[in-house]
Amino acid sequence: MNHAQWNGLTPTDLVFPTFVFVVGASIAYAFDARLARGATRAQLACHTLQRAAILFLLGVVVNGFPFFELANLRIYGVLQRIALCYLLVGLFYLWDKRVWTKVAALVAALVGYWILLRWFPCPAQGCRARKFPSWIKV
Repeated sequence: MNHAQWNGLTPTDLVFPTFVFVVGASIAYAFDARLARGATRAQLACHTLQRAAILFLLGVVVNGFPFFELANLRIYGVLQRIALCYLLVGLFYLWDKRVWTKVAALVAALVGYWILLRWFPCPAQGCRARKFPSWIKV
């Protein structure tokens, strides 16, 4: 399974982001309904870990089938990424429901991603910054 040639943005390119959006949006409704029925946060956390692990393993099986050659096994496929997103967002939602913590986490993630892109070299592309900051030793 190889990537197709780039033909610009197509509806197919929106499938993965849509799945991740639906997973994230459904967490609030599903978790609140289960909490209202009497489930504890610890039970929901265990269930979240279990579901994420099953989804991750299903992704490994799908990517490795039928030969499971370790040298060519794709660990971070689509199902595995959805599992990691579900795990992080589910546990974060159970830990704290305040909006400002979500905004703070989003800002921290975007700033951290920008720092990585701006000042840390990519093996194939090099570094886009003109020079490293003084606190980075190269």
